Amino acid sequence: MKKITLLVLLAISFAAASCATYTASSPLKEPVDDLVLLEPISVIQYFTQEDMVIVDNDMSVESSEMVSKSILARPGYFHVTDDAILTSEAQEDLVNFSNYVRGLSKRAIPAMPIPKSIREIVESTGHRYAMAVVSGGFTRNKKNYTRAIVRGIALSILTLGNVVPVTYKNVFNSTVIIFDTKTDQVIYYNPVDPETMDPLDYIRVDNYLTRLVRGYKWIY
Repeated sequence: MKKITLLVLLAISFAAASCATYTASSPLKEPVDDLVLLEPISVIQYFTQEDMVIVDNDMSVESSEMVSKSILARPGYFHVTDDAILTSEAQEDLVNFSNYVRGLSKRAIPAMPIPKSIREIVESTGHRYAMAVVSGGFTRNKKNYTRAIVRGIALSILTLGNVVPVTYKNVFNSTVIIFDTKTDQVIYYNPVDPETMDPLDYIRVDNYLTRLVRGYKWIY
């Protein structure tokens, strides 16, 4: 379902969420209460017993479906009334767009035109606004995690405590973007800070995703 090349491209973008939340600076003329949820994109990496890092396709698909299920289950909270599947081209464009806006100032973000492949999908649904969610994370093999902790302790001893590595067993994070196809702009962008948790723990992920739009001022 998700191409390996897409997952690898996305994997490099989740070391941290460094940009601040952006919200539209001026009131919108029309209510934002009828969003179409674009197929969420997720990439989950796995640290094997042999210290190899792989992108796990099955975990990535499960994560994507989990994010979609969580958001669609709260139409009143996320204001999502429809969903749409992304083409391979749109998936790649969305990943590239998400990576690019991370480095922009808040003023520059709304000036970024919506990728054509995404805009066409949104317009085909009859909606003006669309929500895109791009997520990433990793988990470890139990032996790999134990080995990493032992190495961290050894390094701390060798450096007399000057270097104290922090070893995470797993991490998950998401970024949300809301597009306005009428103005061809981003009206909301929020990269939520990474959280130490199993990326496939539905209850924790479900709770985490509520932060995606917590700072957004919906207009009725």
